[in-house]
Amino acid sequence: MVMKSIQTVSSTLSESFTNPLLTFLLPLFRSPTPSLSPSLSSALMNEGKGGSKQSLYLISTTAPNYAVSISPIRPNTFINPITFTPSLCLSVSLSLSLSLSLSLSLSLSLSLSLSLSLSLSLSPPTEAISNVELKTNDTVFVEFRDSAVFTCSAKGSSPSFLWMNGSSMVTVGNWVQIGAGGSTLTILNMTRYDQGPLTCNVSNSVSSEISQSLNLTIYYGPDHMELRCNGQNISDFLLGSDLNVSCSAQSNPRAQLQWAFQGDRLTTTGPDLKLYSVSEKDSGLYSCLAYNNVTQLYSNITKSINIAYPTKPQSFANAAHLVEFNDSAVFNCSVSNGSSLSYVWTNKSSVVPQDADGVLFSGGGAVLTIANVTRYDRGPFMCTVFNGVSRESSALILNSALCSWPDGPSNPKMVPRPMMVAYKTGSNITLSCHAESSPPATVHWFYNDMDLSLSGPEIHLIHTKENQTGYYMCLLYNPVTCRYNSVKTMVRILGKNPIYHVSVSHTGGPVILGQSVTLSCDVSGSVDSISWWKNGTAMMTHNMTSLRNRSLTLDPVTKPDAVDYNCQAFNFVSNMKSSPYRLIVNYGPEAVAIRGPSVGLAGDQVTFDCSSSSEPPSQYSWYFNGSLVANASQYVTKNLTTAMSGKYICMAFNNITGCNSTAYTMLTVYGNYSCSLFLL
Repeated sequence: MVMKSIQTVSSTLSESFTNPLLTFLLPLFRSPTPSLSPSLSSALMNEGKGGSKQSLYLISTTAPNYAVSISPIRPNTFINPITFTPSLCLSVSLSLSLSLSLSLSLSLSLSLSLSLSLSLSLSPPTEAISNVELKTNDTVFVEFRDSAVFTCSAKGSSPSFLWMNGSSMVTVGNWVQIGAGGSTLTILNMTRYDQGPLTCNVSNSVSSEISQSLNLTIYYGPDHMELRCNGQNISDFLLGSDLNVSCSAQSNPRAQLQWAFQGDRLTTTGPDLKLYSVSEKDSGLYSCLAYNNVTQLYSNITKSINIAYPTKPQSFANAAHLVEFNDSAVFNCSVSNGSSLSYVWTNKSSVVPQDADGVLFSGGGAVLTIANVTRYDRGPFMCTVFNGVSRESSALILNSALCSWPDGPSNPKMVPRPMMVAYKTGSNITLSCHAESSPPATVHWFYNDMDLSLSGPEIHLIHTKENQTGYYMCLLYNPVTCRYNSVKTMVRILGKNPIYHVSVSHTGGPVILGQSVTLSCDVSGSVDSISWWKNGTAMMTHNMTSLRNRSLTLDPVTKPDAVDYNCQAFNFVSNMKSSPYRLIVNYGPEAVAIRGPSVGLAGDQVTFDCSSSSEPPSQYSWYFNGSLVANASQYVTKNLTTAMSGKYICMAFNNITGCNSTAYTMLTVYGNYSCSLFLL
């Protein structure tokens, strides 16, 4: 009875519902299933006929009466209609649940649940980025006055935009705005640093493309002016000197410069003002006035120049014989005349620093005191006095007795000869060791911490072998100071042979424009690394090489690739560069052009010239009315007749690329007409 009621409901539903999905599901009700209970509930969606709205029905049976009821539920109660949108991902699911319960003297419960889901996903393909174009409202601007708006357009799905000024990424700031999803860039109050080149990089998940670069003209200045005398930033000069006062300013276009002295304009214009055999009356304020006729801005700079007499310094020391680490030296420097004096002390060529240990300056810098002198204080010491007008020096040398104090060994050094990163087997190597020491230190040699029983400042390694690779150390000892010091170095001896031949080659037939070409670096000898050169410039070969740079691939090859290539091979003992290899890129024929007349007279001859861009040069054929008339780039007709009017075709053929290209011209031949005059 239960199964009968269920089947009745199933039959009724089949007749009442026309939804294809329900037609698929309803047979489930008809299947004889002993475990089905007399309680059935299912939520089904039915699409009404004639475009009626969708409705949800609740179907149920209840034991023990097995009453069946089908009741509609108000639309939008808990299921909303589904709208299909092709550009979105769509998921449709339908689930059916059945439950059955029996109540007898014994309690028994059975349940069965069935579910079915159907999903459908639709999504459009992602379109690659193309046709990237950069536009602007103008390309000429005045600094701090004009603003610029740049627009980047492109075809493709979900584009992302990145703006670049030269190699720097453009970011949003007080004066920089990016809008319209990143496709517009606005720069307020342009500056000289915004001149570009400006580019727009557009990308999405499948590709990216960069726009053409845009260079801007920014007019600015004048500013950052500088005034120098004889190329220096000084103001005091000797009587009778020749001066070249130069003025510079940052300005675009170049600023117009005008000179003034003591506030009065001079007739001199331009960047240089020359003064010869200056006297005291030439002392004063010199001004340079700058004007930019585009920005219409002015700027100026003023410098005081003083013309005066020289000073004459003298220097002396408290003693010339001093003992290291025990005595102090006092140097005094004086001049007979002069004012506003400055002093600079130097030890050899180095300026004595004021903050050095044991160094004291007094007397406005005229007196230098060095406590506990060392061997490095032997000098010569130089006192230089200047006041902007002149510069004079006086030297002092302390006695060499400074070196008699025992010291060292310090600053040890080991020098191999010849000096190389590595040596090939059979090489002769000399190792030299020395240090600063008084008296001179003794030297003892070790190899990998083993005593070589060798003494002296040098050792010689003759006809070396690979097993002599290792650390060599020299141990230095001062018998007076009882001090030791040491230094070690690594000597590498390799069994590799030097590189003695390097060349570039190409296999695989002629190189065709747009195809891929691979160049090989052929090396005789052991190789550790290889680098490539294009037209004399080292190449960045990332993602272009294979087999440790032995092969260089150009994909695709372009016309600018038709230049010289070199490869250079390296190992620890040598390196060698190949001879230039000229890559020939074959292409064409392209852009066939015909030169010649379009009309002619019967009896005359006309000449047609055919040309095209091609590597190697093209072979040419001429056709008239489908018949071959010449095999050359130039075709000279026979004496014309009116029957020779028609289409003349030139075909260019490249026997390497196997391509041909044609062009044609039309010729109209007119007959000759004679006229006779009769006199009666």
